[in-house]
Amino acid sequence: LVVYGGEHHDAVLEVRMHELSPVAALFVVAEHQRPGAEAAEPAFSAKRPAFQPFANRTRHVLLSPSGEAPGSGAVAEFVDLELGEYWARQRALNSWQTAYRMAVGAARASDVVLASDIDEIPRRSSLQRLLHDKV
Repeated sequence: LVVYGGEHHDAVLEVRMHELSPVAALFVVAEHQRPGAEAAEPAFSAKRPAFQPFANRTRHVLLSPSGEAPGSGAVAEFVDLELGEYWARQRALNSWQTAYRMAVGAARASDVVLASDIDEIPRRSSLQRLLHDKV
């Protein structure tokens, strides 16, 4: 599970997907909608050439920073987690939790769900050891 911040992160996401592809059954890319962008096309697309090798194992989740599902009538407000007020931060965190629940919901009991920043790329060998109880 990774939160996608826009096209400027494409190169890092591509590296991440290539590194983790041999051990990842599913990539969940969560993207927050920006204020007033509810009708706009999402920034992420698994159809882009860089992501096509992983398209059949990629789930793209659009999130509203309000913590509710997009289209629910909730006011979408983008939140700077360091500067935003308390309830705005809580709504943003609720949205992240929604993405996590979606990722976990797609997992089997034996799966490991890895949630991290887009630029945190674990080594494939480390995950392989974890997955095969060699840690």
